Amino acid sequence: MLSFFRRVSKSKVGTGIMAMVLIAILAGFAVADLSNFGSGNINLGMGSGTLAKVGDQSINERDVSDAMQRRLQDARQQRPDADYATIIGDLADPATLPTDRFDCVILTQTLQYVFDVEAAVANIRRSLREGGVALISVPALSPLFEDEWKASHYWLFTSLALERLLAAQFDRNKISVAAHGNLYAATAFLHGAAVEEVRSNKLRKTDSSYPVTITARAVA
Repeated sequence: MLSFFRRVSKSKVGTGIMAMVLIAILAGFAVADLSNFGSGNINLGMGSGTLAKVGDQSINERDVSDAMQRRLQDARQQRPDADYATIIGDLADPATLPTDRFDCVILTQTLQYVFDVEAAVANIRRSLREGGVALISVPALSPLFEDEWKASHYWLFTSLALERLLAAQFDRNKISVAAHGNLYAATAFLHGAAVEEVRSNKLRKTDSSYPVTITARAVA
């Protein structure tokens, strides 16, 4: 996951708008779920080495790494062979994910490439142990680049759509969904601007009329 943070945080000209939003949100979610780090508002951030803030406490890459290592050591008390996993396959295919295997599934900007999203969400839920957590992000808007993914970019999402998809498989009371972005962020993102090129204070306010990305946390 840390390699994802490093990779996604750099565009050709600097830190991408979408990347900054995702890093802040997922860093806050991941640390909270992995180590009971804390809760509260996640703020976009914030100085060198800081991925996000949860409440008054800053989260940096070392915090995420330490939290993941502690969680892995805890898991190895029960299962000595436990490890982090990256799975490549068709999420809509039940054979891709094992049943009742994972404590946490992190799925970032992926569901838009799966045509049968209902089957994908069902398989994610089935793969989680009781009490396991799915951390999901999906795009609310996106340019369609002339790249290898264009031919399979099927969907954009609203908060309501993602919530209904998750509620079909998870207890609605254990789902939290939020939209992130505003008109300024959306415009900058569609123009391919980097964080260094825009006024970062104008990215922090959320306007639900102009979401850039939608995030969710669902507990099995």
